[in-house]
Amino acid sequence: MGNVNAISVTVHAHRQSQTQTVFKETIDLNKHPELIEEARLILKKCNGLPLAIATIGGFLANQPKTAMEWRKLNEHISAELEMNPELEAIRSILSKSYDGLPYHLKSCFLYLSIFPEDYKVSRRRLTRRWTVEGYSRNIREKSADEIADTYFMELIDRSMILQSQQSARSRKGIDSCQVHDLMREISISKSTEESLVFTLEECCTSNTQGTVRHLSVSRNWKGDESEFVSVVDLSRIRSLTVFGNWRPFFISDKMWVLRVLDCEVLAELSNLESLLVQSNGEPGLQDCLDGLSSPPKKLQSLKLYGNLVKLPEWINGFHNLVKLTLRNSMILELDATIQVFGKLRNLASLRLWAKSFQGNDIRFNFYPETFLSLTVLELNSIDGLKSVKFEEGAMLKLELLDYCGSSEESNTGLFSGLRFIPKLKVFRLDSKTDYKDDFMVYLQAQLAKNPNGPVLRRYEPTRPCTGNLLKVIPLIPVPSLCV
Repeated sequence: MGNVNAISVTVHAHRQSQTQTVFKETIDLNKHPELIEEARLILKKCNGLPLAIATIGGFLANQPKTAMEWRKLNEHISAELEMNPELEAIRSILSKSYDGLPYHLKSCFLYLSIFPEDYKVSRRRLTRRWTVEGYSRNIREKSADEIADTYFMELIDRSMILQSQQSARSRKGIDSCQVHDLMREISISKSTEESLVFTLEECCTSNTQGTVRHLSVSRNWKGDESEFVSVVDLSRIRSLTVFGNWRPFFISDKMWVLRVLDCEVLAELSNLESLLVQSNGEPGLQDCLDGLSSPPKKLQSLKLYGNLVKLPEWINGFHNLVKLTLRNSMILELDATIQVFGKLRNLASLRLWAKSFQGNDIRFNFYPETFLSLTVLELNSIDGLKSVKFEEGAMLKLELLDYCGSSEESNTGLFSGLRFIPKLKVFRLDSKTDYKDDFMVYLQAQLAKNPNGPVLRRYEPTRPCTGNLLKVIPLIPVPSLCV
């Protein structure tokens, strides 16, 4: 394992030439073994930068050989870089790296000061936030998302950010990044100067910071509501990022221009039973839900209102899910999505509302041995609905089928296989639509073939309720807090 009194730091730095250069520095601490841990932390901050290693090493050589003195450097590296003449060369070189960035990359780089030290930021999460914040826009034939991804790679190539993971499974190779410790100090300093980012953390000052655009709440912040509302001007906050426990006062009606709410708390809410995720407009929920690597396992009710396009992969793991509602989700893959829903063994209620799926030729096919626990199915105002087919052996427990559609699209042949639903008791049509006579006659004939004798009724359709245990606004633009 090598000499325990020596510390080796090896860092792989990605260069513009697309090659990797390995820097290795060994500090002999035979005479001062009590400094090993502090030296390791200092070298970690240097992260292989030869100038930083040489300069800080020379500085420490003239300092008292005590753990306390070295710990001070670790804890106050930002202030030391700014005020200590012996370390000025490091700050000067790093600042020139920042100063040499084009304007659009400066904004993207400073944005990274939102995230904690040593934090690995997902590539998709970061580029998505840049897009939502308006840091990237459509240029000619390239989308804003593609432009943001280009910015990400430019910062990698300039060594302003470091690739922290490279996966063979990823189509783009680099999955995430993090900021070099010393470069992060530069980003914090610059973003503070420009009133860009303020972080609420354990040791932060309680003095009012005035106008900032991005507010970050760290895991160790234990302040109360009065401190939260007084420390910054909430009416100017464009993004709120919460790394610790969620508290209700984090959302305020004063946040008039809030565009992004990024909350990592969902994975920790192991006992959460009901969840509503809602958004208005573009890009909606698309991509943002994939960041939940471990969603609440006890979740029983899930409502997704907003542009989703495709299901998040983790929905397969919701074995306790009982109620599921979609609205404006604009899902592309109809059959694959229905198959996923059909395998949720405890799903008892499925409500599909307007624009749940994309297309003008929507055809639902419910296959045998699927939706084995479902008792309620609602199809409400689904544009482009052409057919709903129940095969024998599907939905063995379905008791209530609600349908609300347009008179023009509600034709004979729309529903088939109703006779195969053994427990069906009620087929309900909304009372507001003037359905054609031939459709009504056809529907009654279909129900008459069902041995269970289901009845046809009319009902007054209502919008699904929006109150719930938790309301989450994800990485999206929101025109107001009343989404």
